[in-house]
Amino acid sequence: MPEENFIEKDWSDQLTAKQDFNLASQQFNQIIAEGQQYGNPSWLKYGPLFAIAGLIDLTDLLDFTGIGIIISKIVSFGGTAIIYGILWLTNGKIKKARGYGKNLEASMASFQSKVKRTSQVIGKIPGLNKITSKNPALKILAGGGINLIPWVGTLNPMLLWVYAIYRDEKNTYRQAQEAALEAAQQFEATQTA
Repeated sequence: MPEENFIEKDWSDQLTAKQDFNLASQQFNQIIAEGQQYGNPSWLKYGPLFAIAGLIDLTDLLDFTGIGIIISKIVSFGGTAIIYGILWLTNGKIKKARGYGKNLEASMASFQSKVKRTSQVIGKIPGLNKITSKNPALKILAGGGINLIPWVGTLNPMLLWVYAIYRDEKNTYRQAQEAALEAAQQFEATQTA
């Protein structure tokens, strides 16, 4: 009788371990799939941002007319506020991409703790440390603040500030994709080992 209980307990432990492995594997695959879905920033977002920045830059030329300074500063202030508002309302995906590295690392740790044989095989993903946290609001506020200084606004194109924000967002998405690809490759290597 005791031998029969031992066999049932061993079979139960194996079944639990297999279920833990399947659950951890499924969660790990979901987080990898999330990282692979990050593409380029939306042109529906950046099209209007570039258009508003271009309008601000054009009205900055009114600084040279004297009375145009008032008009250009009103347009600059309003345009900067609109750009800031758009960035603030649409920052959910970029925040999610910035937090992706931490989510991937936590998922890997969970996977490693549930599956002992892979704990030695899966290493640290090099791309996790590259996912940086750059605040687009600070850039646009800095550009807008400089733009409010008479005659300096003509030398400070808002288009460059919006492009810098676009480039940072694109790099963040690319880094999340690379981290997901690296994690997927390491996961595949553990499955074939």
